Amino acid sequence: MKNETKKINLPCDLTNEELLQKAQELARSEQRIDELEEELSDFKARNKSGMEEAAGRIKTLTRQISTKKEYRNVECYAVVDKVARTKSWFREDTGEFVSSEEATLLDIQNA
Repeated sequence: MKNETKKINLPCDLTNEELLQKAQELARSEQRIDELEEELSDFKARNKSGMEEAAGRIKTLTRQISTKKEYRNVECYAVVDKVARTKSWFREDTGEFVSSEEATLLDIQNA
């Protein structure tokens, strides 16, 4: 006597056709993973330079903010000391000493 029925998930043998279908689905799934991994690699390569550029800019800005300084091209003038045979560089805007180097013969002659 059958009063009640229900479906129960039980193991069943696969037919050859079902096995072939599952093998084809497996191959398609593996191929899709390969395609997605290749797309991901391409995406990373395309965006790597942008990320490096942004990281470099962040580093520069962080340094400038923390030191409260930035490097700029500043007009400078030279003073040649014939006796000491040196050429000293000074900032045009502040007159501050920048650096000194050995004067060349041409520097000494033109001083």
